[in-house]
Amino acid sequence: MQSDATKKRLEIVLAVLFTIASLFILVDLVMQTGQRALAYSEVREAIRSSRVEEMTVGPTLLNGTLSDGSRFKTQRISEDAELIPMLEKYEVSYSGPSEWRSVFYGGAAPAIALLGLLYFFYQRSQSPLRNFGKRGKTLLVAESPSTGFDHVAGCDEAKSELTEIVDFLTAPERFHAMGASMPRGVLLSGPPGTGKTLLARALAAESGVPFFSLSGSDFVEMYVGVGAARVRGLFEQARKQAPCIVFIDEIDALGKTRDQNSSNSDEREQTLNQLLVELDGFEQDSRVVLIGATNRPEVIDPALLRPGRFDRQVVVDAPDRVGRLAILEVHGRGKKIGPNTSLKKLANSTAGMSGADLANILNEAALLAAREGASCIEQEHLHEAVEKVLAGPVRSNRLLDKNLKNRIAYHETGHALIAYHSPTADPVHKISIVPRGKAALGYTMQIPLSDSYLMTETELRDRIRVLLGGRAAEALIFNEVSTGAENDLERCTLLARRMVGHFGMGARTGLLHAGADLRGCSPAFAAKMDEQVQDMLEDIFKEAQTILVENRGQLEAVSQRLLKREVLEAEEFESFL
Repeated sequence: MQSDATKKRLEIVLAVLFTIASLFILVDLVMQTGQRALAYSEVREAIRSSRVEEMTVGPTLLNGTLSDGSRFKTQRISEDAELIPMLEKYEVSYSGPSEWRSVFYGGAAPAIALLGLLYFFYQRSQSPLRNFGKRGKTLLVAESPSTGFDHVAGCDEAKSELTEIVDFLTAPERFHAMGASMPRGVLLSGPPGTGKTLLARALAAESGVPFFSLSGSDFVEMYVGVGAARVRGLFEQARKQAPCIVFIDEIDALGKTRDQNSSNSDEREQTLNQLLVELDGFEQDSRVVLIGATNRPEVIDPALLRPGRFDRQVVVDAPDRVGRLAILEVHGRGKKIGPNTSLKKLANSTAGMSGADLANILNEAALLAAREGASCIEQEHLHEAVEKVLAGPVRSNRLLDKNLKNRIAYHETGHALIAYHSPTADPVHKISIVPRGKAALGYTMQIPLSDSYLMTETELRDRIRVLLGGRAAEALIFNEVSTGAENDLERCTLLARRMVGHFGMGARTGLLHAGADLRGCSPAFAAKMDEQVQDMLEDIFKEAQTILVENRGQLEAVSQRLLKREVLEAEEFESFL
């Protein structure tokens, strides 16, 4: 505390000195306003011709007044020893610079500049630990969130897990009477946009305790020891304001598994070690809860996940149909939704979407309705918003020639027909050859009838067959393929690799698992897996070709219909078949 007070006094003194110096310079500039700059030779000539009335002679600068009343200034040549005799010869009144200018520029200004430089280098010379390590104390501000669990929908299981934390923070004596100890940490894991941060803030609001929010990257620095100092500062402040909640988003940046073979991770490992020490240092009644959020729980260091550190691991997954409807109702508050607009239909048609996706859809629908001048959000606004979120905005300025549109129509019809003739494929919702987004020249939208938690081998093969349907249609009609199937090939290859390497559905690779990233296997197994994937894709591609050959009439008819209409809805597509 004493050093902080001394530092503040020093800063005040320097500020006053710099203010005084600035005032002196400002006064000097005002006094020089209106002076005309002359060459030194011109000034000597003016002296000889008796046009100089008076002059101030400084060591480097000359200021004076001419006979016409104008003022001038010039840089003096210090070697000119004839200047003073010349002024006396031609009877020019001269004097030295004013006392205050001599004192200021001769001593005060250099002294102030020197003090400023010394203070600057003093600050720079301090250890990064002192400059950055206090971040948890000085820059971290406790919040008081106001949105509780009523504003969080679609994750009832996660809310029920966190409700117990609220009881611990608000009425700990009930649990202490039973000998129970409060969880020290809770790890929220799940896909992006599922509401992990919102849950943490709602937990703080329900508990009525201070809420500290940081990101895992806030602790990462190039200087060794800085992250550890920040962790110490954070928990020191948290203990002072207990009971409270500390939330670290993207905690995988801070708590990633330590690599024994890496020599460049000293800073990250020290930061993680300090976090482990701080969690162990929690007293049973400290009432400080650490909540971490991550999209990649598999990379978190096991030492961080053991009981006594992160006691609870709560999965915040994508919402089901009921959860999606609840989320839409929450985000629909305050929006003018038409009486004939069904949020239930929207919830049924958005399987797999996160809460953030659903909020974005409602917002896009509201923007679209406002642009059209509609009085409320209608169902067609919701449909257009879904397509915009999934495929991107319509690119009306992208003009396609007749041959290209023809190829795109057959390509998209190939996807749709394969889906129609595959028993377990998701139903076709819409076929379009209207360009959208950055690269989509057309698209076939499928919407599942229900949420899927497991998929059989038949369902996976049907999904791959639908992806390959566009390429199969191009090969059948045009006897050559285009680059339009690149994304389809990327997706079906990844799916086939997971079937072989993760799900044990390869005939030759058996039940071996290739690891989380498909790299945890031997070179021999990887080569065998690649062969199995290639054979599987070729086999499924032949199935798609067979279906299109048998239904070529439908392929031709639907493609021509699509060329005329540009968009086919599900009802028109199925009735046309």
